[in-house]
Amino acid sequence: MLASYQWSLIWDHRADFLQGLKVALEVSLVAMVLSVVVGILLALARMSKPPLSWLGAAYINVFR
Repeated sequence: MLASYQWSLIWDHRADFLQGLKVALEVSLVAMVLSVVVGILLALARMSKPPLSWLGAAYINVFR
């Protein structure tokens, strides 16, 4: 099955595959940075006084 695959098709479109890989890595990096920032903000909210800590707890519980 693998031997009958047309590898030339992938090779001919390697620029498109590399562009897709680049975009996927960029999106992953942005998502990781944003998740760390949101996580730090939620941690700070949970350690603060009650009104803000309740909002942080509510946000966390909604997404659990």
